[in-house]
Amino acid sequence: MPTPFLAKWDGHVLRPVSKSADLAKLPVDGFVSCTAWMRRSPKHHRRTFGIIRIAFASWPEAHTYQPKDDVELRYWLTMKAGYYGKKEFTLLEYSIQAALVLAAQIADERSKHPYSIADTRDNRAIVWYPETWAWDKMDQTEFAPFAQEIENVICVETGLTSADLDRIWQESQKATAAAKAAKMTEPVE
Repeated sequence: MPTPFLAKWDGHVLRPVSKSADLAKLPVDGFVSCTAWMRRSPKHHRRTFGIIRIAFASWPEAHTYQPKDDVELRYWLTMKAGYYGKKEFTLLEYSIQAALVLAAQIADERSKHPYSIADTRDNRAIVWYPETWAWDKMDQTEFAPFAQEIENVICVETGLTSADLDRIWQESQKATAAAKAAKMTEPVE
C-alpha cells in the first residue's frame, strides 16, 4: 500500500498531498493509519550545530572534560543532556578467561559507538553511548526539547547565557552572509 502524505489545510483539516496515482490505490471508504511527523526545522538544526561550535570555541580550559573537536563535544553534550543508551555486561566469575571475554564484549560494543564511555562497577561493566539525532530518527517535536537541553548544558558548562549564544550565533550568521556576498562579487579571471 502506498504511503499517503497529509498536510494541514483550512485550519485543522488534514488533506492528502500525495500523487493522485498513489491515492487511487487506497481502498475506498477504508481507513488508513499514519504516524504524525513534523519535519525538522533546518534553521533550528543549523543553530544547534552552530552553538555547539561556539561552545567548543568558548570551552573553559579549567574544565575537567577537554574535547578534541566540536564533533566529540557534540556527542558528549548529547549524553550530558540525557540522550544516551547503555549496555551492561556482568562478570559471572572471576577468572582471566571471564575478564578477557568481558573486555572483548566491551571493545565490541565501543566499536559500534566510537564516542562511547565505558566504566566498571563491582562485577559489571557498562558502556554508555550517545543516541542519534539524525533527521530520520528525531522529528521537530522531539528535537526542540533536545536542542534546548543541549543549550542548557552548554550554558552550565561554559558560563555563557542563552542570550550570549544567540548573539554570537547571529553575529556568525551575518559574517557568513557577508563573506558569501563578497565572494559572489569577486571578479572571475
